[in-house]
Amino acid sequence: MYFFYTWLKVSFQQSLVSKVTVLKSFSGKNNNLKTPTFIPIKYEVIKGYFYQDDPSSIPSDFNYLVDDFGLIAPNTWNQVKFDLKILNDNSPDNVAYKLLFLARHGEAPHNAAKIYYGQKAWDCYWAHLPGNRTMTWLDGHLTELGTQQAKDNNPSWKKQLTKDAPFPSSFYCSPLTRSIETLIYTWNDIGLFAPPYVHPVFKEMLREDNGVDTADIRMNKTYLSKVYPEFEFEDGFSEEDELWDPYFYESNEAHDVRSHRFLDDIFANDSSAFISVTSHSGTIYSIFRVIGHADYIVDTGGMVPVIVKAIGPSIEGTSSSRTGLFTSSVTSIAATWCTVTSESIIVTATSNPS
Repeated sequence: MYFFYTWLKVSFQQSLVSKVTVLKSFSGKNNNLKTPTFIPIKYEVIKGYFYQDDPSSIPSDFNYLVDDFGLIAPNTWNQVKFDLKILNDNSPDNVAYKLLFLARHGEAPHNAAKIYYGQKAWDCYWAHLPGNRTMTWLDGHLTELGTQQAKDNNPSWKKQLTKDAPFPSSFYCSPLTRSIETLIYTWNDIGLFAPPYVHPVFKEMLREDNGVDTADIRMNKTYLSKVYPEFEFEDGFSEEDELWDPYFYESNEAHDVRSHRFLDDIFANDSSAFISVTSHSGTIYSIFRVIGHADYIVDTGGMVPVIVKAIGPSIEGTSSSRTGLFTSSVTSIAATWCTVTSESIIVTATSNPS
């Protein structure tokens, strides 16, 4: 019996040393963990690693900037990377796992305007205009507050990298100005304008809910390439904005189709296990719906990490199913808001000194 317990103790210690050695091999920001590539048909969230995964989580009780981005103790970043590798190494060819960092842009003029005028006045009047007397929200730049929110992410990322958080191998960004500026302020001296000199890719599928709101019109490709030369364009990126429509507003169902296609694209064509995505609240919430993430309010400038499991067709060749329209009439969405109180809304809005 003595020899059995001695053997058990030695075996346990050797196992522990082996695991610690493996975990240490994941330390540092540069790790090139890869995942299988295929076109998925379904997505799931791997829970238990981040606070935001829990449906009972209360955003007001939590600050991702100081709370390790939501990493739940006793998990460590090395443990997350180790587990992600094990999951991918032991999965069938039609299953893959990635860690996505879903960042929302900092406050922009239209965010401030919605608060100032109220949602009704915004939807029925101000959203259709390029701005007011004091600011422009047509593809607007970050406000002073939004700029600070984006800048606050920078030291937080630096701190997490010292704790061995994975440095994203790929960066994707909405081509709207507020998202671009947020990415720049967040990553400028970490990897954008300093080694490893990453080149974020503009993805049309990451844009905000399309249509009606002038804040969601993007600049043309020539402008973007001149102003943001560090960024690259996805294949097929059009010169002019071909998605925004002044009369039709994209439904949640349509946006979910778009988000599903974005996820399909990165799981089919990008083997990176750690990916940064900078976009909008509507896009993040759409991704949440597609992957089955808990409802979680992401404030301007906020970020949510999530481990996503992608499941592809079976060996028998199960095909993907896509449903949903890409546009729905704005009147079907805003009719009650605008027809019932349109007169009072317009009077209030036009009489405002701003």
